Amino acid sequence: MNPRSPHACGSHTQEKPCSFVAHRPCKPLQPQADPYDFADPRDVLKELKKEFWEGLESKKWSDRKAALAQLRELCSHPRLASGRCARAPRS
Repeated sequence: MNPRSPHACGSHTQEKPCSFVAHRPCKPLQPQADPYDFADPRDVLKELKKEFWEGLESKKWSDRKAALAQLRELCSHPRLASGRCARAPRS
């Protein structure tokens, strides 16, 4: 597939026709909507509760793992609000 080709088949451009014999004319690709453009920023730091920070600093690996799983779930949102998150990697 040609990354510069705006066509669905990806095998040709306007200047170079498709070399595939049984190829049906393809339609140019429409730009796909980016979920980032439509999503509201999510402030993950405000959603982290005291239990998250305690779990992150816990001696038990299962508590730390649960805290990181909670953080991963919160960060799966397409758009995150900017903020000071330097505390999380230090813990």
